[in-house]
Amino acid sequence: MKKHYEGGTVVPITKGNSKVQSSWVPMPNQQNKRAVHSHPILQTGVTNMKSMAEWRVEDRNRRAKETFGRIADRLRAKRDGV
Repeated sequence: MKKHYEGGTVVPITKGNSKVQSSWVPMPNQQNKRAVHSHPILQTGVTNMKSMAEWRVEDRNRRAKETFGRIADRLRAKRDGV
């Protein structure tokens, strides 16, 4: 069996077209997952940045309203002695 280096590790290769391909199934790279998680622009792209920013603002406002509603309910209950 022939071997080839991919990403610093030895992997078996298969014969086929003129390309060298590893016979192992490609696995997700954890470093790429971390990069996409910390920088979502890598997944959404620049053309979608405005809608993504609008979504974040709407989400932040929705969560703030929910938090305010919970605090207001708690204060009303405290005021009414419930």
